[in-house]
Amino acid sequence: MLANQKADREGILDGLDWLVRESTQQDVSVIFLAGHGMTQRDHYYFLSHDFDSERPDDTSVPLLKLQNTLKQLEQFHGTCLLLIDTCYSGMITGNRDAAKRDAEITEALRTLQEAAGHVVVMAVAGNQEESMEHPEWRHGAFTRALIDGMKGKADRDENGVIRIRELDRYVAGRVKELTDGRQHTITKIPEDMPNFPVAIVE
Repeated sequence: MLANQKADREGILDGLDWLVRESTQQDVSVIFLAGHGMTQRDHYYFLSHDFDSERPDDTSVPLLKLQNTLKQLEQFHGTCLLLIDTCYSGMITGNRDAAKRDAEITEALRTLQEAAGHVVVMAVAGNQEESMEHPEWRHGAFTRALIDGMKGKADRDENGVIRIRELDRYVAGRVKELTDGRQHTITKIPEDMPNFPVAIVE
C-alpha cells in the first residue's frame, strides 16, 4: 500500500510494474486508487502526491499507463479488479461546469473499461466537486461502501463468502444512499467473468 508521500508518481508506477511482474494466473490482482483525478487537454490523469499542475505529464499517472497495466495483467496473469475512488476539483481541472466535468471523467472511465477487456472495473461517478467525505470515515462514500461490504454487509446469501457481483450490488446501492443520490457507481464485469470471491466473512 502506498499512502501520502509514498504515493508519488514514481512509487505508483513502480507498484504497477511490480504487480505485473509478481502476479500469477492463480491470483486476483487488485488495484485501488483513491485520491484526486483530472482531465486536461482531453487526457485523464490520476494525481500523485507530487502533482504539479504545470507539469501534469511528469507528475501524475496517465490513463494510458493504467490501460497498459490492465492489458498486461489480462494477457499474462489471472483475474484483475480495478477500484477507483477519486474526486475532481474544478479548481484543478480548470473546468467549473460540474456537468461537463463529470461527463469528461465518466468518458475517461468508460475508455479505461473498454480497453481493459477481461478485467472488472468499479468506479464512482456523479457530482464530485467535493469528495463527500464524512468526518467519521476519513474517505469517500465509495470506499466506505467497499469496506462495509467486504466486512460482511454484501454477503447477500449469508454463506460467508462475498463474491464480486454481490459486492457490486451492495456498493452501488450504498453509495447512492450515503450521497443522497449525488453519486453512483460505474461497473464493468465481463459477461463471461466467473463470479469470483473477493472476501471471506469471519
